[in-house]
Formats: sequence, C-alpha cells, structure tokens
Amino acid sequence: MDHIRFDSADTTLIISCVMGSPPSIMHWGKRLPEDVSGGELTQLSTRQGGPGSADINIPLSLALEPGLGLLGPSGFSAHRQGRDWGSLFHVTSVTQSKRTATITCCDARTLLRLDYEITFDAISGVVTFGTMLTNKGAGPLDLNE
Repeated sequence: MDHIRFDSADTTLIISCVMGSPPSIMHWGKRLPEDVSGGELTQLSTRQGGPGSADINIPLSLALEPGLGLLGPSGFSAHRQGRDWGSLFHVTSVTQSKRTATITCCDARTLLRLDYEITFDAISGVVTFGTMLTNKGAGPLDLNE
C-alpha cells in the first residue's frame, strides 16, 4: 500500500506511505474525485531540476525529522547522550480500515520506532493523529522536540 486515502463529503486526505520512505501528507483539502490516485498526485508534483537546486523534492514527512535535510526547524529531535541523533523514519508497515490507519516507521540507525494512529471522521472531516515513540536502543533517550 503506497497511499492511504480518507474522504468526507467535502474533504480528502491522502498520505503517502511508501515502504522504505518517510510518510508524508500528499493532499489535505477539497474533496478529490474518486478516480484521483496518490500515484497521480506524485506525478503532478514532479519537477525538473534547475542549476544549483535539488533534482527531487524533499517530502515533508509527518515528523519533520532532522535526517530529511530540511533547512528549517525540525518537528522531532532526540538523542542518547549526544549520540544517535538526526533520525530519519521509514515506513515498515501500514494497516487501514474504513476510518483508521496505523503507519509504523523505524530508524535502524538510531534504534527508534514511531507509530502513527490516524482516525478520520467521514461525517465531519476531522482527522486525529496519535503518535507513539518507542526507544529500541540500550540507553536512555532524551526527547527534545
């Protein structure tokens, strides 16, 4: 499963959850027709690289972790006594039902696991994200952001 899609009467939420890549929101806004797929949205966001710029877009992951290489502030920051910092989470499993989805992500280098529990109310269009971080490493984890 490369994408998760939720629809309400006037809203569509599509989350990219390609195995081995960081999860990211592809569309969250006006309802899209049923036949619009996540793959089509990926193609629409493809751009040509210019001189001195990256050839690919850096996806804004759900955690905005420092391992993405973004120039702005991170949404997630943790370390173990100054080591094991710069996390980059990759999707390892995805499950979805009509109203909920679970995306499990891991960073094998920093030994962290991040689980997203997503609930979507099809009547109101309200989405709820729950996040659980699991330290798989031997030492204590300092969570900064």
